[in-house]
Amino acid sequence: MRALIAGAGSAGDVNPLVAVGRALAGRGHEVALCANAGFARDALASGLEFVPSSGEDELLDLLRSERLVRQASAPFLVIESVLRGAAGLVAALEEEIARRRPDVLLRHHVAIGARWVAERHGIPCAVAVVTPSQWHSARDLARADGEVAAVVKRLVFRAALLLVARPLCALTFDRGIRAAARRLGFPAESRAWLRELREGAMVLGLWSKHFRPPFPDDPERSVVTGFAFHDRSHSDGAWEAEIGAFLDAGEPPVVFSLGSTVVHSPRDFWTAAAEACRRLSLRAIFLSGGAAHAADLPGGVRAFAAAPFASLFPRARAVVHHGGIGSTAQAIRAGKPALVVPFVLDQPDVADRARRLGVARVLPRARVTAESLARELERLLADTEVERRAAALGEKIRAEDGAAAAAKAVESLVR
Repeated sequence: MRALIAGAGSAGDVNPLVAVGRALAGRGHEVALCANAGFARDALASGLEFVPSSGEDELLDLLRSERLVRQASAPFLVIESVLRGAAGLVAALEEEIARRRPDVLLRHHVAIGARWVAERHGIPCAVAVVTPSQWHSARDLARADGEVAAVVKRLVFRAALLLVARPLCALTFDRGIRAAARRLGFPAESRAWLRELREGAMVLGLWSKHFRPPFPDDPERSVVTGFAFHDRSHSDGAWEAEIGAFLDAGEPPVVFSLGSTVVHSPRDFWTAAAEACRRLSLRAIFLSGGAAHAADLPGGVRAFAAAPFASLFPRARAVVHHGGIGSTAQAIRAGKPALVVPFVLDQPDVADRARRLGVARVLPRARVTAESLARELERLLADTEVERRAAALGEKIRAEDGAAAAAKAVESLVR
């Protein structure tokens, strides 16, 4: 079988697709990933062919935009970005299909244009959704509350969906998607955004059933596979040398990370984090992308550009992160309690899910100060129940193989 994967977005979006591609390749299939050029090294290192759909500078421009850390503008910036990239993605996919026709196409839910190409060529197409917030379910919204509250929330949710969310999508996202379709020679469809999220020969939810279980109103032909893990490679050698030495020199540190997106616009986060660590006399590692290297750090704190989460998080005492789905999944798999500081997009939703599971505390970005970070960290580190729940949930997540389950689902489309 030959599989073609269409990726879009940041590392948290593309990494799970690389993991699924690696699982498919491990099962003897030929796999090509079509995505931004910044992901070429990871794809090739995972045994995949790589087809660039856009230049790395285009992704960096998106990640460095201040609009990406403002909740009011971030969704629109993301849609603008993927619509600008639709022409390049369509051209790359068309060229790859002409070169060697795939048996199946797997697309990220914001890889706009991939579904149109698959339908044009009659290729079975599955959609991968990496975050549960895109599967809107009233039952999901109300599952942690009492019966009366659940009924009220379901009614409010359905009313908001019909009266606000869908008309808003039609006025904003749908209009842009239809315009891009016409420009590229494809039919302009109604309910365009919902089609991108929910339509395909199969709809894969790349998260654990322990994080968000299936519900009856999920998309048709949907499968919750489990988290698909892939750590991006890091070439600075710090993990084996400096980070390893720091870990070996004392008690487990608290690890601070802002992922691959908001790390470019942290504002005063690292200053507040450094002061909080000083007040609590904490050993800590800052994965700051370079932003905190020149900061006034306490003696027990070290800052590094990046490190592989799968190796580092299991050796942490706790993790402080921004609520990206990839960072959240890695912290949960490591079995570590977390303090989640959500910034934008789906991060507040992901943070709230971790809180409801009892494995994290949440501190909204707008309330971050040295005092609030120190207070929340002190409470988290003293909470033995959160520590116990995190360890128990970590065992369940480590028992799953979401990438392999997704690979088997993709295989079934061809069989």
